[in-house]
Amino acid sequence: MHVQQKLYYWSPSSEAFQHGTIVWMSPRQNLVAVQNGAHTDFLTPAELAYDPCAAADDHDFKDLPAADPQTRPDQERYLRVLASAYPDYAVCSVTVFEGVRTSCRTGIRSRVFCQAAVLRHPQHLLILDIEGDNVWFGGVAVADLRTFADKPWSPYVGVPNQWDAFDIPQHEMATIVRNGLTALTNHVVITYPPAVSINPPAHMRALAASRRRSPSLRQFLYESSE
Repeated sequence: MHVQQKLYYWSPSSEAFQHGTIVWMSPRQNLVAVQNGAHTDFLTPAELAYDPCAAADDHDFKDLPAADPQTRPDQERYLRVLASAYPDYAVCSVTVFEGVRTSCRTGIRSRVFCQAAVLRHPQHLLILDIEGDNVWFGGVAVADLRTFADKPWSPYVGVPNQWDAFDIPQHEMATIVRNGLTALTNHVVITYPPAVSINPPAHMRALAASRRRSPSLRQFLYESSE
């Protein structure tokens, strides 16, 4: 670090990332003044290096309250998303788990319910697809699921002040992989839900037609007043 150095840092006062310039350093370099516009932050080197959008690990996960049970995801809706995105793939497993979402503006983290699907193509291609907090992140082609089992994964890396980060702890990745491998071994296939018809049932069409033929209340009152 040096005076006049420009940097992108987390400002505790504004709770957002800012572009700033180092304008002063203490003789021991244990306190730094960073100016952004008319505002100046006085920070220690540790505070200057702090990144609230850094990937969450198992320790961060355990320190957070559990996800709200009322936000448990809808598997049928997720299967409809998968059917649209991967019509030629078969869903082998769907795992409900908890991930960590980090706000891009405040750095506040929370545990959220998520879903992960392992899909298989007839030509033995694999897809690992992720949905977190009802946001579909999409999938990645996978050569060997086991390579994901022993490390955390960030399917969506956040950008400060633009969009949130999403991280999956290692122990949740191990569960996703275990469920996927078991389903592949046992040749499990989860069928897609039937397509939603855009045509209403016959009795609804008949009711709509009868309503069109019958006079409205406004028309009845108008004719009665004549």
